[in-house]
Amino acid sequence: MAPASTEPLAPARSAPKRIFELVVSLALALALVPVMALVIVLVRLDSPGPIFFRSRRVGFRGQTLHM
Repeated sequence: MAPASTEPLAPARSAPKRIFELVVSLALALALVPVMALVIVLVRLDSPGPIFFRSRRVGFRGQTLHM
């Protein structure tokens, strides 16, 4: 096995890698949308409360944070 290079890729070599990563991540995100929608529906049917949990917290210098 060749040792790993410690130098960054040249822009001409990094662009195809970046495009590939973006295309694959977008495809995976789109493929997961139906699964996430199904989970949202199942949570809504199973629980009487809201789908997303919301909470107020006290942060730095007493500021109220909405999470």
